[in-house]
Amino acid sequence: MSKPYNYFLKSIGRAKKMTEVEIDDDGLRDDICRGAAVLAIGALDHYFTSKFSDVLRRHLEFNQPNKALIELLERAGLNTRTALELMVMKRPFRRIRSLVSKSLSYKTTNQTEAIDRLFSALDLKGLTGKAKKNAGEKIYLQGLRNLSASETMFRIRPT
Repeated sequence: MSKPYNYFLKSIGRAKKMTEVEIDDDGLRDDICRGAAVLAIGALDHYFTSKFSDVLRRHLEFNQPNKALIELLERAGLNTRTALELMVMKRPFRRIRSLVSKSLSYKTTNQTEAIDRLFSALDLKGLTGKAKKNAGEKIYLQGLRNLSASETMFRIRPT
């Protein structure tokens, strides 16, 4: 299992535990549920940005960069000067990964459109739709059952 995926699972586990805590104070309970939701969304965001950085090196080694990837690398700070510096480095891909990771830390990838846009730079078009299709209806239905079973757990009253 990949490091980003392990981190994701641990974070989701903690978020779930937060929602299982018995608290009599409704306001505090709502706050904890909001915190759990934020933790879960943050975990999803971290997973996709970390996974992108993980597969970027392999992609660059074996593929020509497309226009979207070149633009992403430029926004991350990979300009001509940096490219020339990379030529003499022992571990140039580590530097590229660092630049991209830092740049992505200012972006959010917790919605399917953002995830698809990011991974299209690696020629993985429609990633989330393909994942949903490959996961099949069984997982989708299980997710709906889990959502229905926990809907009261995440019902948050406006403050």
